[in-house]
Amino acid sequence: MKDKPLVFDIYTNPKSAIAKKISQFFIPYLRINNKLFINFIDPITHPSEVKSNGITLQGEMVLHYKDTDIGKKIHVTELSETSIVNAILSLLRNKDQWLVVGEGFGMSNIADDSGEGLSGLLIHLKKIGIQVARMPLNKDVVLPENVKAILLPSPTENLGIELVEWLNNQTENGIGLWWLNDVDLDAQTNMELAFDVMNLEKIPMQGENFTDYVSNFPQHAITKNFNQPIYIAEATGMISDGFVPLFLNDDNTAFALTKQLGNSRLVITGDTDFVRNQYLNMAANKSMAVRIVDWILYNDERVNIPLKVNQNTQILLSQNQLLFLSLLFLVMLPLLFVIIAFFQWRKHSGR
Repeated sequence: MKDKPLVFDIYTNPKSAIAKKISQFFIPYLRINNKLFINFIDPITHPSEVKSNGITLQGEMVLHYKDTDIGKKIHVTELSETSIVNAILSLLRNKDQWLVVGEGFGMSNIADDSGEGLSGLLIHLKKIGIQVARMPLNKDVVLPENVKAILLPSPTENLGIELVEWLNNQTENGIGLWWLNDVDLDAQTNMELAFDVMNLEKIPMQGENFTDYVSNFPQHAITKNFNQPIYIAEATGMISDGFVPLFLNDDNTAFALTKQLGNSRLVITGDTDFVRNQYLNMAANKSMAVRIVDWILYNDERVNIPLKVNQNTQILLSQNQLLFLSLLFLVMLPLLFVIIAFFQWRKHSGR
């Protein structure tokens, strides 16, 4: 950073409470490095810049070199040390690496902006500097050298033996693979045989609930200092040979696995929903997705600073607590008002 001054363009009214909070957050950084600048841009008076930069959040930041003719732009949507430091590292990173998203075979569409689609993941990865391309799966394709990872978003059709051999060859050549699996899909027998893993049935997250927040993770580089919960709608359990578990339910059944394959890395998740548009912004799902992509791309310089959490403050409610609150506000309180109204009516009608 010493030779190339950096600028954070912050899209919010300079006089807003958000601007004040962000300014206070950056004070330590500005004291350390006088070549780091923050620039507030009012979205109302600069609509063209908002549109051209794809700004979607109040207070969203865009990091770039002060000389805007060089380098790329990195978006920051979370005000935390981890996000700021990793944005700077991403900007300074000189790797020409691409993540290829497979298409065909009934796979989820990375450009689909419906609740079931994955467009939110695509947009976010591009904003943080990950280069993403779409590619129909084909066993005859020769990938460019700058392709470093392949994403398979829940194929519903069984991949043929030749195509699975092609995928296996890519991993042997140093290309990482993230296989997003999901419940209620036909068994990918060829994939399971090739990578020594077996998909099980849908597993409960907590008790008999198939949907819950997961906050306990095994020791792994992906989850290092990760003290935030992710939201899982439904997941398929897995058993494997030689894999390291990434996500576990309360019964210690794995529903996400990782494996180091020579000079490439493999991630298999038994849930696709946690990165779909419907759930991507829930809890810390988006942050976890970025960590997985960073890991398969060998972006190991990522800094993982745990968030400071007040242990006495609960922000996520259990299913029983949600049920109680629903009954309280939807049944008990209205019933109380009806009873009060009835007695008031009796009182006045008796006069």
